[in-house]
Amino acid sequence: MKSVLVLALLIVIANSFSFAQLNSNLVAHSAYISKPNPLFLSPDKPLQKEWLPPGYRMRRVGATLTLAGCFLIGGAVIVKNNSTLPISPAMVVGGVEMMVPGIIFWSKGAKKYRIYQAEQASTAVSLQLKSNGVIYRF
Repeated sequence: MKSVLVLALLIVIANSFSFAQLNSNLVAHSAYISKPNPLFLSPDKPLQKEWLPPGYRMRRVGATLTLAGCFLIGGAVIVKNNSTLPISPAMVVGGVEMMVPGIIFWSKGAKKYRIYQAEQASTAVSLQLKSNGVIYRF
């Protein structure tokens, strides 16, 4: 039973590492991805790039890293209490190393996102038409 628990925990840890690594690789290399050849694009489906507000992706990756680090530390405590495997100190170190940058990314991303939302709220455009018509002035 303990070995099944440890194996399941290691699979969850490996998945969280691969998810965080995939997100960081996508962010790091997104500027170097070449555009597809226009000959292969169909005219009815234009190329659309997903736009995310500043700080949104950073906040999401930080939350993932922080929560994965918490689960890793919690798993290390469970493993330490239930067996004599020497893997728990490595799990604690890995969890702390995931939590610290995760907290930093989460807080910085949330700050950027809040600033962006405040700017959007302050520059909101309201069209209050007082007459029935549109006027163009040059």
